[in-house]
Amino acid sequence: VLIFFGADVWMILTVSIWSVLLFLCFKNIRVNCWYFFFLISFFVFLMSGDIAELLFGKHYYLQFRDEANLHSHKCLFISLLAMWIGYVVTRKKSKNTNKYLYAVSKSDGTINGIKQFSKLAYIIAYVLILINTIDTVRFVTSYGYVAYYISYNPILPSILIEIGEFAPLALCVYLSTFPTKKESSLMLKSFLVYSFLTLLIGSRSGIIYNTIFVICYSLYRNYTDKGKDVWISQKMIYILVISIPFLLSFLFSYEYIRTGRKIESTSFGNSIIDFFVNIGASSKVIKYGYEFADKIPKWKFYSLGETLNYFKYGTLFNLFDLSSIPARHTAEFALGSHSFGDLISYLAIPQYYLNGNGTGSAFIAELYADFGYLGIILGSLIYGWLFKKISYISNTHWLSTTIKLFVFLSLLAAPRASFDGFIAAIVNINNILFVFLIYFFAQSASGRVGS
Repeated sequence: VLIFFGADVWMILTVSIWSVLLFLCFKNIRVNCWYFFFLISFFVFLMSGDIAELLFGKHYYLQFRDEANLHSHKCLFISLLAMWIGYVVTRKKSKNTNKYLYAVSKSDGTINGIKQFSKLAYIIAYVLILINTIDTVRFVTSYGYVAYYISYNPILPSILIEIGEFAPLALCVYLSTFPTKKESSLMLKSFLVYSFLTLLIGSRSGIIYNTIFVICYSLYRNYTDKGKDVWISQKMIYILVISIPFLLSFLFSYEYIRTGRKIESTSFGNSIIDFFVNIGASSKVIKYGYEFADKIPKWKFYSLGETLNYFKYGTLFNLFDLSSIPARHTAEFALGSHSFGDLISYLAIPQYYLNGNGTGSAFIAELYADFGYLGIILGSLIYGWLFKKISYISNTHWLSTTIKLFVFLSLLAAPRASFDGFIAAIVNINNILFVFLIYFFAQSASGRVGS
């Protein structure tokens, strides 16, 4: 079909290998669900826009030179191939999923303590993040989506907002103890409620990523529980699949709602196509990287941007000189930081960027900017290795499982975000202290402190 429509060879190869990988993952979906849904995210944000433009003749608001499009398709193919190689060559864990899942969680007092204290931590953090989110919804409703990024003042003190942001991590710690479906049902549902509220702020990605996270964990627990407890039924899976077109149509319409534009009259089918043309345009970051290659500073290590910015601009590391931290959406931050998304936004759409908008980023674009095609190969190999490790979490230590679950949330966003989001999440000192406190209280409750 792509050949008939005149697609270039790299697009044909990219779609072909993606289709094969999706099929291979689907053969054992309960284990490969983590990688399967990343491939879906990869397609939606990096591939679907170009495919929809080619097949249906609809274009994003800007178009790139053929050389830039060819470069983007080549990068996507290299990444998918290298990622699959990394996934295949990585040794999987033992198939004995009961090794840790039941024996430890039911007999080890520390594990039970971790389960209880992480649940308490989640409840506290959830209440705070819910209050802040509701207040943000109120502000966006009154003043608009863009104003949120440049003039919103939170209702809660910054310390309480920080505590609230631990909610996803607390949930990951809790889920790492492999609670029963009944035990975790309310927590997972509340997490989805919070995710829906972020949609009202204008963030479509939050509800997508968090829903996928819950679905993946549920599918994997179907595999680990081996029929003892059905976390997500086949009927529910069918309902979710059938609802996808309607969800896509709604998300496209919501783009107009969040920006305050008048909704254009369009058919149901066209709204789905327009959704892919719109949200699938994240590949534009790869193309911008090619177009502005001579203006991108060398050796800024954008693929480690989130981690470097954390140490460079983090409040903890600038306690005695907070005024030195540049504001986001300023020329100083775009040119001085290690954020590829901010730099590209400033180079491509300077006035829009300064007004609070941006292009976002893409892990492939960052790897190419730093190390060329070799960087894409090495970075994608790492991603493949990570997804294989995540695929077998049921017989690993609770801390390892926590890290893998939390890393997965970052990896899902990578097609339109930074390559090192998972590294920044792990080295974050606040996250480390948060997990340590849960462990400390669990040890204290079980009488093991000092033993």
